[in-house]
Amino acid sequence: MRKKPYTREQIEQLEANPHTFHVTRNRLQLTLGAKEKILKMVEDGYTARNIVCELGYDPELLGQSSVDGIVYSVKLQARSAYGIHEGYKKRQGKHLEPEDLEMLPVNAETVGKLINEVVYLRQKVEFLKKLSAQENTKKRGESQ
Repeated sequence: MRKKPYTREQIEQLEANPHTFHVTRNRLQLTLGAKEKILKMVEDGYTARNIVCELGYDPELLGQSSVDGIVYSVKLQARSAYGIHEGYKKRQGKHLEPEDLEMLPVNAETVGKLINEVVYLRQKVEFLKKLSAQENTKKRGESQ
């Protein structure tokens, strides 16, 4: 996410690029095809600046941190369980219902999802414990 928002003119310029999936004031999202090209160019040894130029974007408009961030995020996304994709991956399926567990296929992706859910729920429990302890401390302080 950018610190300095895009202007209306910059958004129009970015939207005109065929590799743009979506643009907001603070974020540029690329098409699936653009992400595939980025991965290929990374393999071929292109620099981040050269990659965005090849895709038709002005590196000065994007800024160096965004140029580097585009390449980094595409590489990170490619290594993720979901792989590269257009737009945001909705977090559906993050919390599984008991009846959904019976229908899950047993494979690495399913196990990964279950592990992520366990980690998330443990973090949530720890947060709630801290919140509860904080509330109890406040109540004790008020009653004295």
